[in-house]
Amino acid sequence: AKIAWKTKNDVNAANVVVIDEERLFISSGYGHGAAMMVFDGEELGELWQTKRMKNHMATSMLIGEHLYGIDEAVLKCFDLEGKELWSERGIGKGALSAAGSRLLVHTAKGELLVVQADPTGFKEPSRSQATQRGACWTSPVIVDGLIYLRSSRGELVVRDHR
Repeated sequence: AKIAWKTKNDVNAANVVVIDEERLFISSGYGHGAAMMVFDGEELGELWQTKRMKNHMATSMLIGEHLYGIDEAVLKCFDLEGKELWSERGIGKGALSAAGSRLLVHTAKGELLVVQADPTGFKEPSRSQATQRGACWTSPVIVDGLIYLRSSRGELVVRDHR
C-alpha cells in the first residue's frame, strides 16, 4: 500500500511512528503537519490530520497512549485521536528521545531537559546546560544510564544519569 505525503521542498526528516498493528503516525515540518494513518492489511488510509504538529527533524515519541513531539519549536503532547493536550514554548528546533516514562529533550540552546511524559501537563524535573556550540538536532542517545548529546559543530557531551 502507498499514499502520497507531499511536503514543501520534499523534506520528510522525521520517522514514521508505529502505534500498533494498524496505526501509523507521520509528521513533517515546513508548515505541513501530521496525520494518523490506518493500514487494514491492504489499504492505507487516513484517520485524522492536523497542522498543530509539524516535526521538522525530531521524530515524535510514543509513550503509553500519547505522542510527544516538537512542533517546529514547541514541545507538545497529543492523544492518539489527534487532540492537543498541552504545549511548552522555548524548546526551539531541538531533538528528543524517550526513556521509560520520561522524555530527554536537547533544546536549540543546548539545554538538556528531563520531562515527565504526563498528558496532564508539562512537568520538568531537570534542566541543565549541556552543549555550548551549534544546533542541537540529533536525538539524545541513552546507553546504561549515560546520555550522549551532540551538536552540529561536533561537540559531544556525555551525562551520567545512573
